[in-house]
Amino acid sequence: MWNEVISSPAGRCGLVRRLAIAAMLAGLAPMGVRAAEPAQATQAESAADVLASVRKLSDEFVKDPNTVVAEIGGQAITRGDVGDALRTVPATNGGTTIDVIYHTTVQGLMAQQAMVFRAKAMGIDKDPAVRRRIAESGDTILANEYLRRTAGPAVTEQVLHDAYDREIAGKPGPEEVQARVIMTNTQQEAMDVLSSLAKGGDFAALARSTSKDTSAKAGGEIGFVRLDAVSPGIGAVLFALSPGQTTAFPVRVAPNAWFIVRVEARRQQGTPSFESVRDRLAQQAMLASAPAAIQKAVAGLTAHDYGASGKPPAAVR
Repeated sequence: MWNEVISSPAGRCGLVRRLAIAAMLAGLAPMGVRAAEPAQATQAESAADVLASVRKLSDEFVKDPNTVVAEIGGQAITRGDVGDALRTVPATNGGTTIDVIYHTTVQGLMAQQAMVFRAKAMGIDKDPAVRRRIAESGDTILANEYLRRTAGPAVTEQVLHDAYDREIAGKPGPEEVQARVIMTNTQQEAMDVLSSLAKGGDFAALARSTSKDTSAKAGGEIGFVRLDAVSPGIGAVLFALSPGQTTAFPVRVAPNAWFIVRVEARRQQGTPSFESVRDRLAQQAMLASAPAAIQKAVAGLTAHDYGASGKPPAAVR
């Protein structure tokens, strides 16, 4: 559940794929499919190393997109599928390996295909509303690709390096807090936990015995997080606390999810490397170029806005 509080950019892969991959990266139950052999044995200890390794492997895979690396229910998973998915893998805090990320991504794709297989067996793909959304998804992919090809050429390495020198170089990195969390399903349960803590209860022990979060086995430990990586509600609480402090009241993040948060430590990161922020800078540059690309797309096309009431389809030409 904690990983649902962590915010991540929407990638080109679907929500189901992102959820499957994120869930497996969060340490939830794997599919139990054993990989035939590792993709790459490189150890990646820092977040920058992980990011660079993921990008390199993705680039390698999309050059050979048709080679099949896995199958489930008769559906092939190709290197191209994996390469596309790797571009949307949530950022990590380091401490993992590209081998783990590769196999987790493959299993996420297999989980997605398993759900697609079952959905087709149920006839869900014949539902008119679903078919309409499938068509809309295709339009979104085409529009995004148009934007990438139109605005993308302006996003050069020089542009990115200039942005890095202007906005980041020589400046301290973001502040981070190390925290533990306990999640309960009701407010009353959360208040009971706070009462136990007030009586001298150990936070880690209570997390192990009480928390419904996936971090329970680790005593609620979630590591160091940045303000921009968590939801506003949790972030406001986390970064208002000093090391050793616990929330006075539980924080509600969903109808059945109440969090008690304890801050263990704070630290100021050093200046981020260019490699670690390159993707973010590229995204910002693309967004800056988007208005011109959109204006170019609509130029010369006849357009009508019929308002919310609209017109019958036969009346629209």
